[in-house]
Amino acid sequence: EVRARAEPARARARGDATRRSWRARVALALVGACVGACATRSVDAIWFGKKSSGAAERVRADALDDGTTPGARGGTELMSAALEARVPRALVKRFHVVKSRVRALSADARRPNVLWLHDLPNDPASEHLREEKNREKFAKFMFVSEWQKSAYESYFGDVFGEKAVVMRNAIEPFERQRKEPPEDGVLRLIYHTTPHRGLDILMYVFPRLYDAHEGMLHLDVYSSFSIYGWHERDHPYAPLFQACEQHPGCTYHGAVSNDDVRDALRSAHIFAYPSTWMETSCIAAIEALSAGVHVVTSSLGALVETVGTFGTIYEFKQDRSEHADAFEQAMHGAIESYWEVTSVRLRRVQQVYASQIFGWGSPGLRGRADDWVVLLGGIHEDFNGGRDVGRDDFDSDGDYSDALFVAGRVRESRGDQKGANEKYLQSLEFNPLNSYTMVAMSTLEIMVGESNGDHSTALRGIERMESAIDDPDGLSPPLKPNSAAYFGIAMRSGYWRETRNWAARARINFEKGLNTSQHGEDDCWELYYATIVPHFPLTPEEERRRIQKYNAGIDEMLRKDDLFCRNQAGLGNVFSIAYYFDGVDYKDEYSRWVQLKLKAFPDLLYKANALVYENDDNYLSSAQSTAVQKALMRRKIKIGVVSSFFTSESSIWGNFGEIVLGLQRDTRFEVDMVHYPRDPIKEEDINLSLRPERSIVLIKGGDLETVKANREAIEERRFDVLIYLDLFMTGEMHDLAVAKLAPVQMVTHGHPVTSGIPAWIMDYFISWDLAELPDQKKAQSFYTEELLLVKSKKAAWEYYKPRTEGEVSIIVGEAPFYQFTRENIDFIPAEEMEKLSSRDGLTWYFCPQAVFKYHITFDQILGKIQREDPNAIIILMKLVDNALEALHEKVVERLIKQGGVDLDRVVFIPRMKHYQLMAMYKLSDVVLDSVYFGGDTTTREAFEVGSPVITLPGKTIGQRWTQAYYRVMGIKDFIARTVDEYVRIAVKAANATDKQKSNTRARIKKALHKKLFKNADAPRLWGDAIMSALQKPKRWHWIEAEPLKQHDEL
Repeated sequence: EVRARAEPARARARGDATRRSWRARVALALVGACVGACATRSVDAIWFGKKSSGAAERVRADALDDGTTPGARGGTELMSAALEARVPRALVKRFHVVKSRVRALSADARRPNVLWLHDLPNDPASEHLREEKNREKFAKFMFVSEWQKSAYESYFGDVFGEKAVVMRNAIEPFERQRKEPPEDGVLRLIYHTTPHRGLDILMYVFPRLYDAHEGMLHLDVYSSFSIYGWHERDHPYAPLFQACEQHPGCTYHGAVSNDDVRDALRSAHIFAYPSTWMETSCIAAIEALSAGVHVVTSSLGALVETVGTFGTIYEFKQDRSEHADAFEQAMHGAIESYWEVTSVRLRRVQQVYASQIFGWGSPGLRGRADDWVVLLGGIHEDFNGGRDVGRDDFDSDGDYSDALFVAGRVRESRGDQKGANEKYLQSLEFNPLNSYTMVAMSTLEIMVGESNGDHSTALRGIERMESAIDDPDGLSPPLKPNSAAYFGIAMRSGYWRETRNWAARARINFEKGLNTSQHGEDDCWELYYATIVPHFPLTPEEERRRIQKYNAGIDEMLRKDDLFCRNQAGLGNVFSIAYYFDGVDYKDEYSRWVQLKLKAFPDLLYKANALVYENDDNYLSSAQSTAVQKALMRRKIKIGVVSSFFTSESSIWGNFGEIVLGLQRDTRFEVDMVHYPRDPIKEEDINLSLRPERSIVLIKGGDLETVKANREAIEERRFDVLIYLDLFMTGEMHDLAVAKLAPVQMVTHGHPVTSGIPAWIMDYFISWDLAELPDQKKAQSFYTEELLLVKSKKAAWEYYKPRTEGEVSIIVGEAPFYQFTRENIDFIPAEEMEKLSSRDGLTWYFCPQAVFKYHITFDQILGKIQREDPNAIIILMKLVDNALEALHEKVVERLIKQGGVDLDRVVFIPRMKHYQLMAMYKLSDVVLDSVYFGGDTTTREAFEVGSPVITLPGKTIGQRWTQAYYRVMGIKDFIARTVDEYVRIAVKAANATDKQKSNTRARIKKALHKKLFKNADAPRLWGDAIMSALQKPKRWHWIEAEPLKQHDEL
């Protein structure tokens, strides 16, 4: 496209001589395109009928000739009919849209003339445009390509001004498909345009191609001037048609309908088009691209712009023999590379390109139809606000409703959302089932609702979308299920529901969309749907079914070799898999997700240019390896620590802050902090480091260019070790972590599950020996990385600091909680407080974990506690955010159905401030560690006021924190091995005597401060673990030279 624009611009700069030369080349091409017939009849006469005088006859509006040829089935006629069918009649009938050949013009100022040009500028039918008075008769000049617009400007001069608009041709996109190798091995070539455009060259070259490829080709020719009603024009080409009919590898079909041609394209492989015609666009090429057909054509006219970077384009040769040779060479290349993986994938990309760039789409959403609505509506006073119109100005309620839709769409395109909404509402008053308005208004409501934080408005838009996809035939006009609009709103509404935990309705919407032909879509939505794992399955069967669906969905995606998704965040967030338990080993689920991510986005798989990987197994015991190790050990180890949460108030910094600072103080290391700006980075965040001037601040963003910039920023430091603290907490972090940017890379427990990244990229998972299963082989089975255990010698492995002092919260400022008793709590809703104070002697069981972490096993524990303790009141956190509202309803449902929980004895408390949370720990009889994904910071907070935390350890560190803390503290009383034991321990602790409770709290607080808090050796323990990993021979190492600027992909 850039080249197409540049050449005519250079021509204009060179002046009239060049313009005359350009005209000569056009004329030469036109003459060259003719065979026989042109000797007695000019191309202009054949194509355009009698020569236009340029002064169009004015006739009545309802009988105006629009420039098309009656009965013809050419590209212009296809576009004209599609425009009438796809753009609201109330708009189209307000214009006289002339297609190239001006035979009549509208004299009514309220029915402006628009000239939609499809032909070349040297056509006699365009000559009238030389005169300004004739150009003034048109409100717009519509060109079908940038090349054509530049050609007209080069030919006539820059006389069209702001009236000139490029409105590319459009097609109905083909359904998503891929070409599979045919059983007989024969590649099918197709030629489906008129014969004067290059059929002679094709029929000269094809026999040579056929022989060279040993008859494994077949050519289908769909070509005849009879599509225009010009049967006599076929006579000069009869020898070409006969040559095809007489060849064993060629079938001549003559002129068929566009539907028949489209059917043929579905089974074709290559559009063999040695174009000798200056195409101004090329619908034949566009449809071929959309059908996944490889296009081989010349660079003549707008073909470069139309085909883009797809297909095979060779330089046009004026000499016929040279042209044939160039075409033949291009065809050999296309045939021989047709089934290569890169070719298969590129054809998938071209389908998306063709369908989304050239698809008609739908008014109110996207595509060419909507482009027409915005353009025409914007220049007509009946729609752009220039004139007040009412119901009487239109033939029916339906037309008036469409007109109001157009008026709304024009306002929305100009940024007037309020005005657009008003027009859309008026439109629905006259036709409540107007499909154009339903689509446009629902999209606007979601956009406005989400940008303003107005949940009810966004939900109204979603429900409007769902009513449309639930009954598409009931709309006016009907919403075709295979349309881009249907697919778009189905997937958009599904995504909205899924991200707000309406999993059941989300699944319905997704499946409605994915069961369509997915016209013009890439694979992003399919990738997303395959990888989402909703929170909170309602039954054990659903839990297993969801994991099975997830695994099956990824398997299906991995089998495809033509995946294409432009959105690197296109995969679903698998964060919630950590909350599943039965039938999950985490290593498999997360590694498959990473495998799919790298297949869908191969550019993420990357290594720093200055890193070397030694393939030779003998290297590890070689002198070279020993020398590299010795050189490393003689200097300070350079460590980069990457996080999205380097802020003083985050729990990530609460866990890791002192470790990072301790490593910075360690003389063995040189440690820099690498900030990813999940939220804007403040000066105080940078100053958390002891070496703030060395800190790296990455760029926020999920596109590949941002990833590349961030990779470069990290690799320039040539770290020996790169440690990621909190993968999965921020989606973009995995895009960095799958690259090899240091010889040794590690991840740890910010989200305490394996990264899923192959061990040759992510070498180690840093974990705590006390928090993993005693069976190290079993423990390792849950990680793709090698487990690097911090050997704590039964001590705390991190430097934990108290978050309270004397019953005062000290996280942010000072907020006391010593004043709270069970009688004066003022932060619990009144209706919930009534349950807590309904009678004396109630026992409070408090779980501070977010309820979406609960496993069904925990629901059952809560029900059993209530049955064992008639005085039990269960206190849980309530999900109050709009995005979590539906999830709370599921929590309630599952507690009743799966846990047998009595909700009259359950109190839900909205999220509290820290000092209020500490008060709840203090006032509760026991604290319940959620099963299986348990507490870390919350457990230590409960210990600060002496609350016993009942725990049932699971498989991995994220399910075993609390038991590890108890092991350090020397307390075993509250660690359960089974569900029933958990219940017994909890009920016993909650119903202990006051003295026993007091002793328990004192024992816990003493052990906490003596053994768990402020372990000054913790940073050294981490340092020792890191050094133990570095002392092992490694295949990766930096080369001695400084890193180069260019980079290698793995």
